[in-house]
Amino acid sequence: MDFLLRRGRDWIAIEAKSTTRAEADQLRGLRAIDGLAGLRRRILAFRGARRMATADGIEVWPVDHLLAMLASDRLWP
Repeated sequence: MDFLLRRGRDWIAIEAKSTTRAEADQLRGLRAIDGLAGLRRRILAFRGARRMATADGIEVWPVDHLLAMLASDRLWP
């Protein structure tokens, strides 16, 4: 995992990849912290074009979407 963002007692974990394909082995770090108290969101950011989510709730976002969410202050659920 590359970033852990904190707001009060809430956390968001972000893994950033330079690939254009999201693959299961890239999610290990995000899966490992699943039980972290206050964890609100786990995000894999990549250079692909399509947003998706895994069965266990990890959000897979194009980096442009992540940047837009950060810029508009909509990252926190």
